[in-house]
Amino acid sequence: MQTDFLKRALYITSEENLAQIMAGALKRCGAREIIRVRNVAEAIDIIYKKRELIHFVLEDVTIFEHYHFFPSRFINAGYRFKVPPPCIAVCEVNDNLDLKLLKEAKYADYVPKPLNESFLEQRIRNSYLKSYQYQETGILVAAIESLLTNKEPEKALAIALPAFARVTRKRENIMALANIYYELKEYKFSELAVKFLLAQNKNDIGAKNMLMKILLASGRVNEANKLKF
Repeated sequence: MQTDFLKRALYITSEENLAQIMAGALKRCGAREIIRVRNVAEAIDIIYKKRELIHFVLEDVTIFEHYHFFPSRFINAGYRFKVPPPCIAVCEVNDNLDLKLLKEAKYADYVPKPLNESFLEQRIRNSYLKSYQYQETGILVAAIESLLTNKEPEKALAIALPAFARVTRKRENIMALANIYYELKEYKFSELAVKFLLAQNKNDIGAKNMLMKILLASGRVNEANKLKF
């Protein structure tokens, strides 16, 4: 079940010893194809420019700044709408570790160095298992909507991304992502999502209403007034 779910993984590190551990953990968790890159910029290029479909990312966090984190870089890349893959941070646990910053950066989870291989595998599996179970029972979007109603967009994102990274063109998934990122105040990415839907169907009322909300929330009243329903 898990093997079928996690097919294509990518990991980011410049350390050879760490690379072997990360690749081994991903393989044991069921990844059939594993890509290694040395930095976040290479990872973004592979996904956006080379258009590789990646289901999961492990990132060796060496620069503890929001701008350098893979999830933050991904949603601000700005090329076109793509569903973000879930990402786990591998990082040193010391006085510089800011868990609040990791949470704001939208990591699915983190694993401390030095790496314990069994713990790493457990965190990888846990990050997509619940999402898979919701998807199999057909209640994933309903679970996301419930979390958003309860003002828990971070939890909604955590259960959404593993499944949505596998099913990237389903309308209800894209609308759910747009709503999640709207609640997280990531208006730029939410707008990319609804504009992708409107490019498929210019009469999509749900997408138009969502776009109206985004424009008003980001202070673009004149643009909102120009929308035609």
